[in-house]
Amino acid sequence: MKKCILIILLLFISMSHTFAQNILSGKVTSQNNEELIGVNISVKDISGLGTSTDFNGNFQINLQEGCHDLLFQYIGYKDLLKNVCLEQNKNLNLDIFLVESSEVLGTVVISAGKFEQKLEEVTVSMDVIKPALIENKSATSLDRTMNQSPSVHIVDGQANIRSGSGWSYGAGSRVMVMVDGMPLMNGDQGGVEWQLVPMENISQIEVIKGASSVLFGSSALNGTINIRTAYPTNEPINKLMITHTVYGKPRREGLHWYKDNIQDSNNYAFLHAHKNKHSDFVLGLNLFNDAGFQEGVTSKRARINMSKTFYSKNISGLQYGIKTNFMRSRIGDGIMWMHDSLAYTPLDNDPGFYNKGICDD
Repeated sequence: MKKCILIILLLFISMSHTFAQNILSGKVTSQNNEELIGVNISVKDISGLGTSTDFNGNFQINLQEGCHDLLFQYIGYKDLLKNVCLEQNKNLNLDIFLVESSEVLGTVVISAGKFEQKLEEVTVSMDVIKPALIENKSATSLDRTMNQSPSVHIVDGQANIRSGSGWSYGAGSRVMVMVDGMPLMNGDQGGVEWQLVPMENISQIEVIKGASSVLFGSSALNGTINIRTAYPTNEPINKLMITHTVYGKPRREGLHWYKDNIQDSNNYAFLHAHKNKHSDFVLGLNLFNDAGFQEGVTSKRARINMSKTFYSKNISGLQYGIKTNFMRSRIGDGIMWMHDSLAYTPLDNDPGFYNKGICDD
């Protein structure tokens, strides 16, 4: 009996030693010290054993003592094979840094099907305008930039795609214009409020050249323009843009009403964006003052846009927040001119002005 008890005890001690496991934990970050979420971690010598990083880039896995090869994989980053040796009854903590892959990733769009797709896989005709083009043009309003897309024309503030009519005042629009999937049309005449677009915080502009009313309704019969704003990163962004324009002398002397005075236009834009562990924040400001080349026809605009987004700690993938965009403007319009020799002078020196206060949440 004593021999049986001794044998069972020896077997139990042997099994306990065989199956004793140690905890390997750590954190996976990028070269910029940004926590990487959802990094796939697998143990090459043990099939089916693995884990992934949490919202803060942390991971934990139980391993037997000895040496193991761990494979770290994440989209957009190079695979990392790490050899780890564990001693009995000793836990180990690692800091893993992944390097961005040098492969050029294709442009990703969402407007064609309301989910992410590579541009080359989209079956509809689509153009993508990058923010570099907007910045190089020093445009103060997006409608002046949209003409850079082939077969897209802005007439009287309305978008026309492939010669298809883009508007019908009082009846609505035929080209849907959106910001992050939300329509940018005003309610009274179906016009587009181009000045509301946060020019300082554009990620890319996706233009569908063709009917897309199945996805976006009857307002998209001739196409869709979706302006996507950029998401903050762990590295704070502070951007200041200043544009100064001076109007030159017209070729016809009769149109040079301002003589020795300087007619100019000034545009100031500021952007701040940052991201914390469980939230991000974006603030954009814009001030615009245009003296104009038409006598008495001036334009002024002040716009502020803010967004605050929270990421749930308990429910993976859940995010909530608020976005607001407020603008106050006074835009002049010379409806009728004195005569052909004074085409830059409004009739009776009395131009029309449109005063607007718009809030978009």
